[in-house]
Amino acid sequence: MPAPERSEPELAGPVTAGPVTAGPVTAGPVTAGPVMGPVMAGPATPEAEAAGREVVLEVESLVRHFPVKGGLLRRRRGAVQAVDGVSFALGRGETLGVVGESGCGKSTLARTIVGLDTPTSGSVRYRGTDVHAASGRELRALRRRVQIVLQDPYTSLNPRKTVRELLMQPFEIHRDVLPRDRRLGRIKELVELVGLDPDHLDRHPFQFSGGQRQRIGIARALALEPEVVVCDEPVSALDVSVQAQVVNLLRRLQRELGLSYVFIAHDLSVVRHISDRVAVMYLGKIVELGARSEVYDRPRHPYTRALLEAVPIPEPRGRDERTRTLLAGDPPSPVDPPSGCRFRTRCPKAQDVCAVTEPALRAEPPLQTEPALRAEPPLQTGPALRAEPPPEGEAESAVTSPAATEAACHFPDHRPLARLGA
Repeated sequence: MPAPERSEPELAGPVTAGPVTAGPVTAGPVTAGPVMGPVMAGPATPEAEAAGREVVLEVESLVRHFPVKGGLLRRRRGAVQAVDGVSFALGRGETLGVVGESGCGKSTLARTIVGLDTPTSGSVRYRGTDVHAASGRELRALRRRVQIVLQDPYTSLNPRKTVRELLMQPFEIHRDVLPRDRRLGRIKELVELVGLDPDHLDRHPFQFSGGQRQRIGIARALALEPEVVVCDEPVSALDVSVQAQVVNLLRRLQRELGLSYVFIAHDLSVVRHISDRVAVMYLGKIVELGARSEVYDRPRHPYTRALLEAVPIPEPRGRDERTRTLLAGDPPSPVDPPSGCRFRTRCPKAQDVCAVTEPALRAEPPLQTEPALRAEPPLQTGPALRAEPPPEGEAESAVTSPAATEAACHFPDHRPLARLGA
């Protein structure tokens, strides 16, 4: 039987209306929009992206291509362009949400950030130090500060080891972090921190529920006191009520420990609930990056608008009134992406210039002020579903949002979008 979870007063009920896959609806052929002139601009600086925060992680022009070989001699015939020119900066105490369809490169980006995969080109810098150029003692120190929470709690934990052994492994690898006689006490602190019972340290992963296993994975990621945690779809394998508990746990740990998150997910409502900024990926590239409310309420890129308009509305009366951006065809192959704008083969606004020139991320001025951190309530489907309230005394003006949304589109949109679930 699964071990009972310890109650946490600060964790409230679920905040989402069930997992919503970020998959746009498909429809007939592409139609061109009104003729407009192309606009181009260079990428924003990390200082502008961090928006006044202390930058802890910088990803610059990151590329990861996987070779495709074939024939009798296994010669290279091409490459899967999983990540192609991704750049962003992460501020201290900030959460950057990353969304996009399956296969757009989100998990490859996560693995490359933490050093589990080697980039083809580009750099990942933690406080100015290149993660992939470091070696020896410097690399070991970097691994302590940048950790990852993996997607599947069923396969990310060794089923043959107990919780005690799983949480002891980081200290056995980094032996200088903590003396041997203090490690067990630290493990008990970690287990209590994520809301589990220290009396269950000698149990195996199969004796816990899915949500409890994910909490064990979070405790393992926090063992070495990291500053940056990459969350690779940490709630996608969990049911709705457990999703809310894990998301609220991550928010509480961020407040208490000052963590910075790169939060990858398919569920758009979860990303909106936890993120300060949102990056939208399509076919290996970031096509839109901006403050949470700007991206969700006034998406500039046609792909972002299509993702948001594809989310089901729980209220029947609003379904017929809402307009949707219908996309044609399937996503192109990352082995042979389209020329120019990669989204042009499915874009309802595509024109001739889109096939010739690849648009860069262009800063678009905001049309409203970004609300304070956590001030916007999450999506709800009933009176029992509520979010964790902000802690007493927390300054609501502690977050400074970016000055603009960046969209990689020749013809950005400025129409407001109805709120999800409205």
